[in-house]
Amino acid sequence: MDGVKQDWYSVACMLQHVLLALKKQQPTVTTAFLRSDNAGCYHCSNLWHAVPAISEETGVNIQRYDFSESQDGKSYCDAKIAHMRAKLRKYVSNGGNISCSADMKKALDDGEGVPGCQIAHVDIPLPVDQLTLQQKVKVYLKGVFEEGESSGNKANPVNVSRNIRVCHDGDGMKMFTPKEYLQPSKITSYFSRLVVLSRAPATDVVENDIDRTIAIINQAEALEELVNIFV
Repeated sequence: MDGVKQDWYSVACMLQHVLLALKKQQPTVTTAFLRSDNAGCYHCSNLWHAVPAISEETGVNIQRYDFSESQDGKSYCDAKIAHMRAKLRKYVSNGGNISCSADMKKALDDGEGVPGCQIAHVDIPLPVDQLTLQQKVKVYLKGVFEEGESSGNKANPVNVSRNIRVCHDGDGMKMFTPKEYLQPSKITSYFSRLVVLSRAPATDVVENDIDRTIAIINQAEALEELVNIFV
């Protein structure tokens, strides 16, 4: 996957892809048991609430989700990741180029692949909340962000979320409708993107195209994580 961060939404999309692929290869499989560590992208209510819909969509009922202790219970996965890292390093040292997830798949599938593993390149669609963020809300949040940056008193997303619900315009009318209210987590995410955007070359972004801007920022972050594989 390119241009996305490892959050619960990405995990849910990949989980659905894995179960669909499993069902296609093994039609008799009807039940799955999941296990992961306690990272925030796994151990969160959003992912848990998505599980019933994933089960219904894939035809594989997720009966249980277990969590291991931090840094424990992933020895098999860690061993496979170590093999993959070694193969990626070898691929690059032999003149190959890795700049996106498609390149990673090509490198890992090179030769005999990775024993016991199937590699997939998954396209993660933008979440609905990113696609429908209203322009008026974006302008307001950007103004709050820039004011905090210039004054040195950075805005607290919790307070901003509360203010969105009660702020009024010059005519005394409420600025935003309930559909435009945002949770602090969404405001935090948007502020984080603005921080990265402020450091990006002006030629790399289109000010009025927020979807393209988000994609550019996320791709830069994903590539940075990819580079860390070789550190």
